[in-house]
Amino acid sequence: MVSYSARRYLVLVGLVILFWLGSILTEYLTSRPDPIYRHGDESRPVVALTFDDGPSSRFTPQILALLKNYQIHATFFLLGRHARRYPQVVQALAAQGHEIGNHTYSHLRLAKVNQATLAREMDQTEAVLGQLGARLNGLFRPPYSELSQAAVGYLKRTGRKIILWNVDSGDWRGYPATTIVARVLNNLKNGAIVVLHDNNEYDNANRQPTVDALRLLLPQMQKKGFRCLTVSELLKIY
Repeated sequence: MVSYSARRYLVLVGLVILFWLGSILTEYLTSRPDPIYRHGDESRPVVALTFDDGPSSRFTPQILALLKNYQIHATFFLLGRHARRYPQVVQALAAQGHEIGNHTYSHLRLAKVNQATLAREMDQTEAVLGQLGARLNGLFRPPYSELSQAAVGYLKRTGRKIILWNVDSGDWRGYPATTIVARVLNNLKNGAIVVLHDNNEYDNANRQPTVDALRLLLPQMQKKGFRCLTVSELLKIY
């Protein structure tokens, strides 16, 4: 039978080991760089086209047709509630080889929510997308590009990659196609991540200017020597 002093010694040893392991884990997590990306490799003429707030039953299929015509793969950051509403569009995205990222379930301002709400928004969206056969790889774009430090810490601990951008098309402002094209081309550079939109959080946006802009943008980008990649390809994450 183990004596009281021996049991006490074993408990103390166990506590020391747990403290040591916790210190190692904390050091590992805090030493990793913040998982926030705004651009990719700036040494090559490669860019990533990204689309937020989709899918849309009207505009996403038009965008898919254009991308297919130019043999381009893009990255779509989808809202969970829109994906649930338009499962066939999500499946078409996946079938054409486009990359799919998480844009939360309901487009909340994440700087103002607690961790439980953030986790629920992430998990709900991933569940919907997973059921539709989407291959997920941890890419996440916060609505309004807003995050609290606590949210960044949670996303870091759970292995998510926060994808922002360095070229804003401005299509969300309601600009005409010519303005969208000019904003992109005037700011396009090696490694750029371009943000466009195929819907909005209310599922009522007119994204025809975005579609029309793409008809002009895609051939001009290729003429300038830029090659379009997915975000993961651009960042060499995977």
